[in-house]
Amino acid sequence: MRCSQCSIQTMAWYILKRIVFVIFICSANISVVSAQMIDSTGTSVSDKLRIKKLIGQIKQNEAAVKFSKMAVNTVSDSSQIPYLLFQLSELLYRNEKLRYSFNLEKYDLQLQLFEAKKIKSDPEEPLLTYSKTLKINQQIIEEYPDFEFMPQILYRSSICFYETGRTEQARELFYQLLPNCKNDTLKAELTFRIGESLFDDGNYVQALSTYKKILDDWDNPFFSMALYKIGWCHYRMENISEAISTFYYLLSDIRLIEKIDSEILGKSKIDLTEEVKEYIALSFSDYGGVSALLGFIHKMGETDHKPDLLFKLGQIYLKRNFYKDCSDTFEHLIQQCPGYAELPSVFLKLYDCYENLGINKAKSIHQKFTKTCGPGSPWRLANAGVKNKELYEDALEKMTIKMATPFIISADSLFAANQFNFAIKKYNQFLTEFPTDKRADHAQFFIGECLFNLEKYEEAGKAYYSILQNYPGSELFEDAAYNRIICYDKIQQDSNAIAATDLLADTNQGTNDLIRVSKDYLKLFPNSDRSPEVKLKIAELFYGQGKFVSSEKYAHSALKSILKYQKGKQHKIPALNLLAQIYFKQEEYIKAKKLYSVLLSQRSDSLALKDKWKKMFASSMFKIGEQLKSNGQSKKAAFNFEMTAIRSTDPEIAETSLFEAAIQYEKAGMNKKAALKFESLFQKYPQSERSKEYVYRAGVLREKLEQFHLAAKNYENLYKLTGDTEEGCSALFNAGLAYEKANDWFSVFRIFSRYVNLIPDSSDRKLEAMFKIAYADEQNNQTSRAKTNYNRVIQKYFQISQSGKFADEYFAAHAAFRLAEMKNKSFENVQLKPPFQLNLKRKQQIFNDMLKMYVDATKYNIAEWTTASFYKIGLAYEQFCQDIMNSPSPANLNEDQLNSYWNTIHQKWVVPLQVEALKYYETNKNMALQNSIQNQWTEKTENRIMLLRSNLSQNSTAPPINQFKQASGTTAGKSNGKRRAL
Repeated sequence: MRCSQCSIQTMAWYILKRIVFVIFICSANISVVSAQMIDSTGTSVSDKLRIKKLIGQIKQNEAAVKFSKMAVNTVSDSSQIPYLLFQLSELLYRNEKLRYSFNLEKYDLQLQLFEAKKIKSDPEEPLLTYSKTLKINQQIIEEYPDFEFMPQILYRSSICFYETGRTEQARELFYQLLPNCKNDTLKAELTFRIGESLFDDGNYVQALSTYKKILDDWDNPFFSMALYKIGWCHYRMENISEAISTFYYLLSDIRLIEKIDSEILGKSKIDLTEEVKEYIALSFSDYGGVSALLGFIHKMGETDHKPDLLFKLGQIYLKRNFYKDCSDTFEHLIQQCPGYAELPSVFLKLYDCYENLGINKAKSIHQKFTKTCGPGSPWRLANAGVKNKELYEDALEKMTIKMATPFIISADSLFAANQFNFAIKKYNQFLTEFPTDKRADHAQFFIGECLFNLEKYEEAGKAYYSILQNYPGSELFEDAAYNRIICYDKIQQDSNAIAATDLLADTNQGTNDLIRVSKDYLKLFPNSDRSPEVKLKIAELFYGQGKFVSSEKYAHSALKSILKYQKGKQHKIPALNLLAQIYFKQEEYIKAKKLYSVLLSQRSDSLALKDKWKKMFASSMFKIGEQLKSNGQSKKAAFNFEMTAIRSTDPEIAETSLFEAAIQYEKAGMNKKAALKFESLFQKYPQSERSKEYVYRAGVLREKLEQFHLAAKNYENLYKLTGDTEEGCSALFNAGLAYEKANDWFSVFRIFSRYVNLIPDSSDRKLEAMFKIAYADEQNNQTSRAKTNYNRVIQKYFQISQSGKFADEYFAAHAAFRLAEMKNKSFENVQLKPPFQLNLKRKQQIFNDMLKMYVDATKYNIAEWTTASFYKIGLAYEQFCQDIMNSPSPANLNEDQLNSYWNTIHQKWVVPLQVEALKYYETNKNMALQNSIQNQWTEKTENRIMLLRSNLSQNSTAPPINQFKQASGTTAGKSNGKRRAL
């Protein structure tokens, strides 16, 4: 046994070594392949080869996983298991990452195939969950809480949660790790990640507090990042002065930005520097302007970033069309920073500012520019490079052109002043006199702009088209193509407006022209940032024409450009919305539901739009339910209808969906669920037109489930809805029947008493209800009232019959029978004990009355109660015999006297009574045969006949008392303890 254990342990350690080796090889291969992938960027390496290499990595890593699992299952030393599980967890983490990369590649290829219509189904985008890693880590946490690498386990789990967007779970683990963290760098990282998760959740106050904790140690690698995010928190919280101070402090020491791990923030160091400058300038643009910025710099100390800050501030003003503020800022920049590298650009923008302000300073600015930045100037000496020289010459050329061409300036001024007709003349004059000028495309473009503003959309479209024909290298080329689309869009809108009043108008031409020019744009600029918008416009036009396949093609292409290439993000929601509508129109409701679900997860300020998505999501689910319903999948259909009701904000849709869910649950045989849904419908929509149907169906289903009290409650609710109408009375009757099945006789009495008071004597159910009242009294031991009510049934029967109307004799017969049965109980209760003769006489009197009552029950000729009465009469005779036999013997008699006494009893009472009982039984049998009646009473009668005949044949002579007792048979009566049986 010991050798065997050693062998197993040896094998386990061998496996461990193999794992280490495989991990090493796997890591090496991943590095090689990663390098190859980087090298292959932009080359023609096929997708298939790239995926093949990725599969190789996955296989190698999975081999390591396999070895690791084998080690876990093989090693007998339990102390090694947590280490092996930890190793397995890390391998699974790597494996899930590789798998995700592979699935992304696969998804991308499938998407291309789908768009090329080579596959039918739209692929689903893969998800990264780290489920296997987290599962192993949870096992270690639960089974080995004292494991020495527990912090690493918790850290890995927290990163898994963080990377998959589960920020709350990640944050909990970060908090859990912090108290025992000895490593300052790791502690700072955990604190920073907590701050990031709070920041992502919009909790800027707590995020700010968390980031500040990192500032205690200025030398830690997260110090700069924390400072950067503190500035962001202040900015988001509109603490502008604190934001400015924080950003400026970060900007004042370039080493701080150099320390930022840009990968964590997702930005380059250059982007971060520019962003910090941008937000400082943006803050001052809202609070104090250029004077406040210069005052702040003076107070905080001069900085090399001062010209950049002034330049950005001026640009912000320029974008906002605050030309006076812009010119003031640029003038300060030129005055205070004569060596600034971007000074030629500043002069150009300053020129534009004055031009927009209508101040003619062109000549003075030109002179100042050449003096400040021209050859021999301090600026040229400070910026002697070729690039700076080109910057100056380019700016000079532009400025000179502007000065030398008053026509274009005048035309632009007219355009800016909305004097479009005069501007068109100036632009045409410019094109005539300067056809080769580099701004000819500009003039042609603005002719189109003027015509557009004059609402001459067809002419404007031709003007833009002239750009496409004559100026292929123009910087306005794409804008012209795009504006041409807008012109045709306006033309199409006008044609639609005409069609609204003129039914004979044709809108197809306008739509087709707009589709044509939009396709022209896509041919010229397939990768433009505007391409998603244009594709979406084409999709909308095809949708309007009912061409849903074409519409889907362009909408899907637009969405791909948005999601994959991050172009036109603002059109993401419209694209998703249109695609969802297309799928709905094409009856692809599952796809439509998925997209409406995605839309509902998006942020939107439009409550109306959100409400529409909710309605369409519910409608999609409803349609899916209808499809399942038509396919006979009732259970699935019911679930979909139920979910529709839950998700819908439209009460009408919610009610209809819940109703359909109930119907489908009923069809699926799930009666309890169906009943619950109908009852829920009644509770939620008591004023609905269908509320009566809801409670009625619920009542029927509860009866099927034998939940009679619940059924009765539903019928009573139906009565409340319908009142004392015929329908209401019927509901009340059904409630009484349900209580009867539940043996709730008090409720039976209550319901049918009310029912009887509501219906006329002519009602078919009058006698039945009266009978049920009497029967409920009998069951409630209200004997006297029961007798009275049974007699009322009989009286009412004769009263109705004598009036010439139909009366159901069944209930009169049944009432008569029940009266006889009650008399039978009185008969059974009289015991033949001393004084014997007195009690015997009393019993005989009750017996005679009872027989008469049973005979009365037969007069109605109702088979059930006639056969029952004859059977009960026979049984009563037998019971009389049994009671006589059970009577005590006279006192002080010897054995001979005792035998003589019982022989006399036998001859005088027993035999005659048994004979009489047999006569009634046989009469009952013969009558049943003649009338083809067969029921429980006839079967019982047959049994009694056989037994009585046997008894009479055995007891034809009076045997001694002991023999007589042994020969006596059983009776149909109740057991009487130790007394004799007949």
